[in-house]
Amino acid sequence: MDCRATDTAWFRARRRPDPRVHPASRGLRMSAIAILQVQFAWGGSDEHALTQSLTQIGRAADNDVILNDPQVSLHHAKLSFLGGQAWLMDLGSLNGITVNGHPIPPRTSVMLGPDAEFQIDEFTFRLRKPEDADLPPVAERVSLGSMPVPGLVAHVDGRLLKFPLDTHAISIGSAPDNDIVIPCPRVPPHHAEVHLRGDRYVIAARDDAPGILVGDQLPRSHVFEHGDTVCLVDPSIALQFRASLGFIAVAGGATLGEAIEIDLKGRDLIGVGRAPDNQIVLDHPQVSLHHALLERRGSRYRIRDLKSSSGVFVDGHLIDEEAWLKEGDEIRIGGIRLILHEDGLEEYWQEGLRLDARHLQKWVSPDVNLLQNISLCIRPQEFVALVGMSGAGKSTLMDAVNGFRPATHGQVAVNGIDLYGNFDLFRNDMGYVPQKDIVHQELTVY
Repeated sequence: MDCRATDTAWFRARRRPDPRVHPASRGLRMSAIAILQVQFAWGGSDEHALTQSLTQIGRAADNDVILNDPQVSLHHAKLSFLGGQAWLMDLGSLNGITVNGHPIPPRTSVMLGPDAEFQIDEFTFRLRKPEDADLPPVAERVSLGSMPVPGLVAHVDGRLLKFPLDTHAISIGSAPDNDIVIPCPRVPPHHAEVHLRGDRYVIAARDDAPGILVGDQLPRSHVFEHGDTVCLVDPSIALQFRASLGFIAVAGGATLGEAIEIDLKGRDLIGVGRAPDNQIVLDHPQVSLHHALLERRGSRYRIRDLKSSSGVFVDGHLIDEEAWLKEGDEIRIGGIRLILHEDGLEEYWQEGLRLDARHLQKWVSPDVNLLQNISLCIRPQEFVALVGMSGAGKSTLMDAVNGFRPATHGQVAVNGIDLYGNFDLFRNDMGYVPQKDIVHQELTVY
C-alpha cells in the first residue's frame, strides 16, 4: 500500500505573525501547522489546530490528543511534520491504525497525502491546511470521548472557549463564581443561566441582566438546537450550542492522578494482592488477598489471575486465567491501574467515577415507551435518590443507568467510556440494594 502524497509541502510551515491579525488571537493561530479533523462514529465532527511538529495520540493522560476509549492503546500513534510532509506511526498499538482503509505496519512511519484518512478505533481523522480564518486551538492538549458531550462554544474577541454542559443548571457571566466565566468586562457579572428541561437545553437571561441576542431579536430565553448561536451584549461575544463539543481542553498535569513507580528489576515472580506478603500490596476492597501473579519470561511478562473475585483486566478486557503483556499495556485490578513499562510499573489510583446518561428510552412495545428521553449526570461522590410513587419507573430507570437491563435507545457513559459495551470493566464498582428487606421480618433484635 502506498500512502504517499502526490505533491509536497501541503501543510503550512511556521511563519512570522501578521501584524494585521488581532493580538488576542495571533499567537496560536499563526503558529498552526495543520488542522486535525475528526469524524465520530455517531455522526459528529470537530477540528483542532496543531501547533507542534510532533503530536502524540492515545489513551494515556500525557498524550497531546487523548482518546478516551478502552480500545485505544495508552500510546497509540505519533503524528509528525517533517520535510514538508505529514507522517503517521503506529506505536505498537493493540488494535492498530488504518490509512484509507488499509492497516499500516507498527513502528513504521507512513507518509500521509493531502486527502489521506486514518482511523483509530471509532475515530476517523483527516488533515487539512490551516487558513487565516481558523480560530486558535482551545488548548495545546485536548481530549476526545467516544460518546457525545453537549456544550457551549464561546467566541470572545477572536478566542475559542469550550464549556461542557454537565449539570442541570449552568450560570454564565464575567464574575468568577459562575460555572461558565466569560473573560470580558462588557459581559455582566451574572448574565444568564442554561437549564436542562427534558432533553432540551434552554438559555435564559437573569432578571437584572439584558436580554440574549438571537439574530435580530432580543428574547429573554431561547431553546437550543444543535448549531444555534446566541450573543451576549454584542455580536463579538457569541455562544454556540453543540450536541457534542468534540475536542475539549485538558488542564496541565496528568488526569489519572499522581503515579507511583514500581521497580521490577531482578524480580521474576511478583505477587499482587491485598495481603501483606505480596510484592505489590494494593489495599483496596475489590482486590483479593492474592489477586494476581506477574511473571517474567525472558524479556516478556505474563500475568495470571489467581482466581480473584473481581478479575484482572488488560487494556479494558477481562483476561481468561492469563495473558501476555507488552510495554504500555494497562492492567486494572480493582480500582487501581498498573501501566507496564520496561522493568517497571506505574501505579495509578482511580479518583472517582462520573456517570452520564443521555436520552434514555425503553420501548417495550411499538406503542409503549417507559423512559422518555431521560438525561442525567452524577458526579464523583454525589448522592442521588430516585423518588416516585409505585409504578413510576424508578427500577426501570435504575436498571437502565446501571446497565443491568439496558435502555433500548440512548447512551450511558462512565468516565466517558460506554457502560453497555464495557459492563465487565465497571460491574465491580456497583452495589445493588433491594427495595424490600430480604431478611425475616418476624425476627427480633434479641
